[in-house]
Amino acid sequence: MRNLFESMKIALQSLAANKLRAILTLIGVIIGVATVITVVSIINGMNDYVAREINSIGTTTFIIDKYGMITSEEEWIEAQKRKKITFADMKAIERYCPHCDLLSGSVYTRRRVKLGDKYLSDVDIVGTDENYIEVSDIDIDYGRGFIESDVKHNRTVAIVGPEVVENLLSGLDPIGKNIKVH
Repeated sequence: MRNLFESMKIALQSLAANKLRAILTLIGVIIGVATVITVVSIINGMNDYVAREINSIGTTTFIIDKYGMITSEEEWIEAQKRKKITFADMKAIERYCPHCDLLSGSVYTRRRVKLGDKYLSDVDIVGTDENYIEVSDIDIDYGRGFIESDVKHNRTVAIVGPEVVENLLSGLDPIGKNIKVH
């Protein structure tokens, strides 16, 4: 017990003699702890986000993609050599997979869209079919999803997201508007 009190006395004397060093050490410890807490919080948030995204597609849904999960430049180069997945491939899966209830194919790009004299750049464009809305679990605020005859007859119809409605249409109802994709 006596050693404990002597150790505390020596420590307090050392702190009093070296105030600047003690303050800088304390600041370093505070910054270090705050950094660790911040990084752990960010990682937990990312884990929650990924878990929510995976859960949103459900346990009976799977995605076939040309690229898959790429974690290096070498994997990216190899993925570029893979054959494209075609509409015929999707139809073959549909034909030979009796347990597949619903299939959807899609292609992605980013383009500029125009309505009148207003432009919106780098808009995500998804070319897809009538099953995409259900497979992707997307809510539609205006109008309806695609139907089989839209796809069969190559109708020029679109479902626009909230960013386009707000920024290009100024919040107006998008139904019947002629939006150009460049």
